[in-house]
Amino acid sequence: MTTSRIGVRRRVVDQQHTVTVRQQSMTFTTTTRNRTMYLLPEALARAQMYEERLREAERDRLVSRVSSARRARRRAELAALRARRARRRAELAALRARRALAIAQID
Repeated sequence: MTTSRIGVRRRVVDQQHTVTVRQQSMTFTTTTRNRTMYLLPEALARAQMYEERLREAERDRLVSRVSSARRARRRAELAALRARRARRRAELAALRARRALAIAQID
């Protein structure tokens, strides 16, 4: 901190640039204003690109979640189908065994 006749001055870090600010009037220097006018559109463009990347990443995550859910559902459907077929085969085997037993008792 330096003291002058005008008042107390302090250094403030504004994003990437160090700016000297007067505590009394809080006015920025002309060079800072010009620098900010050039840097604002650049910062806005950077922020928009960042947001676009975030949206794209979220969209990719959603796509992967949907596709994995579809795979899981398909696996479950196939497992249920295999179980149904196995149950039907067991029922048919039991039916054949009863018929064979009935035929054997008749003879």
